[in-house]
Amino acid sequence: MADLQRVAERALAKVKEVRRARGCGTAVFAAPDGRVFALRSESVSADTMLQGNPGWLICEYAGRHSTGAAAPCPALGDIAEDLAFHFASIGRELKDIPEQLDLWGFHGAFAEALCQLAKVHRNRRQYMAAAWLR
Repeated sequence: MADLQRVAERALAKVKEVRRARGCGTAVFAAPDGRVFALRSESVSADTMLQGNPGWLICEYAGRHSTGAAAPCPALGDIAEDLAFHFASIGRELKDIPEQLDLWGFHGAFAEALCQLAKVHRNRRQYMAAAWLR
């Protein structure tokens, strides 16, 4: 089994980084094959992951309460405990490979950029169509 503490430390670092840079939470997912993903909860990547694999979601950390107040960052032990519980509940174990924790979400960032470009293009077409009709 992988060093659960090390994976939890990396996940917590990502939670703190996202909170500091974006002011939002981080969704942590764990695949049955042992991979762990930490994605900004407001990202297209996290939405896609949740829609395609709802059972992979472990928790959203440091998000927002229903009142709009920011939730605190979790303790390292809480993330480690959540990871251990998740993998035990599905009868799997964490993989000890460098790629097991997709902290940067490169593919997700690329998908978000494409989505944003499509939105800009769509808005530009709508504006031009409205101007042409005048």
